Amino acid sequence: MDFNKIGPVRGPGVVRYTGAVRKPAGAAALSNADKVDFSESGRLFAQALKAAQEAPAVRAGLVEEIKARVQNGTYQVDSAALAAKMLALGIERD
Repeated sequence: MDFNKIGPVRGPGVVRYTGAVRKPAGAAALSNADKVDFSESGRLFAQALKAAQEAPAVRAGLVEEIKARVQNGTYQVDSAALAAKMLALGIERD
């Protein structure tokens, strides 16, 4: 195939910008203000995200207390409470 014989590509016609934008007949007047609508789940997500961002990252006092108890051997796990929580969350052993 000889591509040298292919001439310029021409479109359907010439497009000229006139600087004016025409609204369709019967179109309502538009506001210049931007508008965004969020769904209810979007609003709830935004609230949860804000709450998480404003919450302290770590409860430092609790972490230090548990760390000290683990280090000195006094930390005890309530196995019945742990098992109940695992069942409530649907955690299964693999």
